[in-house]
Amino acid sequence: MKSNQPCCDSVGDYTQTSLVSLENPKPVVIGLYGLPGSGKSFLWGLERFQSLKAEEKNEYRERAIAKIKQDCYNSGKSAIVAGHALFWDEEKETGDFICTQADLKTYTHILYLDVPAEKIAKYRANDLGRCRPAVSVAHLTRWQRAEKDHLRDVCRSYDIIFMVITPHHASTSKLIPLIHDFRRHTEDLNTTLAEQQMDKIMSGGTETPETVLVFDADKTLAPQDSGEMFWEQVSSASAEEDERFPLKKLFSGPLKYSYSAFRQATILCEEIIDEEDYNSCCGTPPPASFSPSEWVRGRPS
Repeated sequence: MKSNQPCCDSVGDYTQTSLVSLENPKPVVIGLYGLPGSGKSFLWGLERFQSLKAEEKNEYRERAIAKIKQDCYNSGKSAIVAGHALFWDEEKETGDFICTQADLKTYTHILYLDVPAEKIAKYRANDLGRCRPAVSVAHLTRWQRAEKDHLRDVCRSYDIIFMVITPHHASTSKLIPLIHDFRRHTEDLNTTLAEQQMDKIMSGGTETPETVLVFDADKTLAPQDSGEMFWEQVSSASAEEDERFPLKKLFSGPLKYSYSAFRQATILCEEIIDEEDYNSCCGTPPPASFSPSEWVRGRPS
């Protein structure tokens, strides 16, 4: 990937992939967010930007994101935009969310670098290249939580796929394939892949069936919901309801049962567990109270 000249703070330096999208009419623009010092690309021209008035900053951001969007349309490429979502001085009660409407209408995905607050504090303290104000670990933790929660909610209102990048995603070998997947994965492609898998399964036997019945087992053939069983296993018992069973909030929100909602559900699983542990988790036997005969007769939910 190649670095290009940035436009402003919230849409600082952006990177373009070399792949041309022929499937998605809306250009893929990925926002890369995280607290200052979390490790994302440093923003160029920051001193000049900080000297602007609030109205000028918003206008500058909107012009910049509009240019990036237009460049993506013209070139057929995607952009990765590094920036900030929330500014929060420690002495203030709340922070200022600085994403503009233009930003949110442009992004298709937002990746959030979830670096431990202790590590960010250490990096800021050792950064000799910039004068960073001292910030406590407690405030960085509070700031990070507020930023993630706000971005997650607002992304669902704007049909933006949101993903928290945890340490097990941070390696280049995992992050780059993820970005390329975002780059090419569309609803049409998803349907095509599903049909290909179905054709492969149907052609695997000695005879080709004429009729195939497809239905949901969760709370249809069985009283259990496999999604709830998964989240019960991987979530902390002390976590809040929305964190323990995030799919309930997701599917009852603005995305409802759309392709984007199911895509986001997949991302939520990838956030909390890596592929190896996921396979192990899914192979865990059901609770002892579960009777195999219930799969046959089913019970009303």
